[in-house]
Amino acid sequence: DMELVYSAQKNLAYELSTDESYYIVKGLGDFEDTEAIVIPATYKNKPVKEIANDAFTGTNIPSVLIGDNITTIGNNAFYYCGGLTSITIPNSVTSIGEKAFYYCTAITTAIIGSGIKSIGTSSFEGCENLESITIPEAVTSIGNNAFKNCYNLSSVYFNATSFTNIHDSSRSSFMDAGKNK
Repeated sequence: DMELVYSAQKNLAYELSTDESYYIVKGLGDFEDTEAIVIPATYKNKPVKEIANDAFTGTNIPSVLIGDNITTIGNNAFYYCGGLTSITIPNSVTSIGEKAFYYCTAITTAIIGSGIKSIGTSSFEGCENLESITIPEAVTSIGNNAFKNCYNLSSVYFNATSFTNIHDSSRSSFMDAGKNK
């Protein structure tokens, strides 16, 4: 008596890179937008290196675990993801796109991995409950309004050692941040 067990393996939506060496996460795929998301390190034996622009825009995902082969978080990747309460960006990530976590109002904790070089314009803008952030050593640029309207930001640990990209408008990177503290 052989019993057939069928297990539906859910997958995110992926796209193969132009050179076919890695995968890019494009969106929810088989997942509901209320489910916790795990972005794996590999898919079909190839590394998963990027989260595409707009990949999870406006979804209600409660959490995301980012695999440690991801190097790029695209523009608007988690734009208006109101369900996220915390985010951990692995050390493999070197850049956070524009508006990547824009108005993720429930995020209280964001851990930014040591590999980050560039934090995009408005990347954490409107994360009004974000309380602390560490700017890692490798960061060379922080975009305008990156932490704008992060009203509850009370601790910024600035460890960047070769920060070069300070514009006239760089002060606006933290506009109205910590206003409630």
